[in-house]
Amino acid sequence: MYATTGPVDAVVCVAVSGALDDFQSLTEQDLLDTLRGKFFGQVNLVLLGQRHLRDGGSFTLTSGVFADHPARGVTGGGVASAALHGFVLSASLELRRGLRINAVSPGLAEDSVDTFGDRFPGLSPVPMARLTGAYLESVEGDQSGQILRAYT
Repeated sequence: MYATTGPVDAVVCVAVSGALDDFQSLTEQDLLDTLRGKFFGQVNLVLLGQRHLRDGGSFTLTSGVFADHPARGVTGGGVASAALHGFVLSASLELRRGLRINAVSPGLAEDSVDTFGDRFPGLSPVPMARLTGAYLESVEGDQSGQILRAYT
């Protein structure tokens, strides 16, 4: 991707994965699969992309509410999101040339309540404007190493 696009100003990743899981039957392989998709996929965008962003460019990753508000059936997603938080904090200290990195931690979008509402027990739906605003804040702002919690 980077080779074909040339230098870019910002990279935003919202293509994350993580299956629902049953803790009683959860395996190391299940966790590795979730980490491979949600965590390492985004980490690689940064590790490879740091050579392709223009000076002062930004990375915005997507974690998730379950890093802070655990729920049944999403242990893998919570672990991967928490790992992303740690990566963002550490990478913000290591990136050079004024590159920035942040993560947006979204909750349940209002538009998705009918489809996914049962997966976010006890959490209020978030207006889409709040979610998109967090991504814009990450790209257009000057902060780095922040977790923008877009679920309140």
